[in-house]
Amino acid sequence: MKSFLLIIYLSFSSLLVLSSTANAEVKIPENTEITKALYQVIQENAKQMKAENIEGTMATIHSQSTLYASSKNLIARLFDIYELDYDIKSIKFIAHDEELAYVRVKQITKKVSGPAFKNNELDMLQIFKQENGEWKIWSQANMSVVFLDK
Repeated sequence: MKSFLLIIYLSFSSLLVLSSTANAEVKIPENTEITKALYQVIQENAKQMKAENIEGTMATIHSQSTLYASSKNLIARLFDIYELDYDIKSIKFIAHDEELAYVRVKQITKKVSGPAFKNNELDMLQIFKQENGEWKIWSQANMSVVFLDK
């Protein structure tokens, strides 16, 4: 019984922390050097993916990311099978510090050619980290995927 109450208390207290920070209004300036650089990385990544340029795409991803090698392999297979069109629908800058930056990106991906593929809108949180003074994609968390009719 005590452990059950402890679990409820911890869950409730974490909700209080989350709700108190979620209600705080934080304005992130969107015309700073950092936000401009992040915007350019996001656009360049989509451009290189659309051009099916593996090296160009990988140049936008941090080489020390734990997902670097698997991303490169996955992208190579993707380029072999499909031709896809990538459209950045929205970019929302969340926050940054000296080490990391967080950006919410909505991207629409549509098949141009290849086998069966579900066109989709991906809502993701991208995390960026600097490498040799340049912001690069470090990680990504997919928030939702909505499959489109066409």
